[in-house]
Parts: sequence; structure tokens; C-alpha cells
Amino acid sequence: MNKVCAGALIAVCAVAVTLFAVRTTPQAEAQPQVVVRGPQWEYKVVATTPNPNGVDAEKLSLTFTKLAEDGWEYIRDLNPGGHSVFKRTKR
Repeated sequence: MNKVCAGALIAVCAVAVTLFAVRTTPQAEAQPQVVVRGPQWEYKVVATTPNPNGVDAEKLSLTFTKLAEDGWEYIRDLNPGGHSVFKRTKR
């Protein structure tokens, strides 16, 4: 009978230790949710078509300077001498 009681006592102790270990194991912290957003850029197309008297370089320079001050970044021309594309982060 002592062997049966000793075996039962060992089994109970093993279960108790296992339960204690499971309860005291640190749980993984909740991960912050990742928010997926839409496009972060906005685009602007500026006409650079020459007028009948030729391209007004001074006027275009002022226009491009103003765009840069407002956060617009030159990307490329859509067609040479026709339109230029700018982008900036959405506001």
C-alpha cells in the first residue's frame, strides 16, 4: 500500500509542479496591430507647354520654386516640353 500511496503522491506532485510552471510562464505580450493605410503620396501635373512666344523660363522657375516651398518634389516629365509631374506626402 505504501508503494501505491508513494506513486500517487509523486503523480500529484508532478501535476502540481506542471500547473505551477504553466501559470508562472510569462505570456507573450499583445502585439500592436498594424494599420495598413492607402497611398501616402499625392501627385500634381504642371503644364510646361511653351506659349507662342516660347517658354517663359522665369515664370516656370517661379512656379517650380513655389511648388518646392509647398513640399512638392519633381519626379519627371510626362512628355518633353509638355507636362511635369510632382509628388509630396499626403497632408
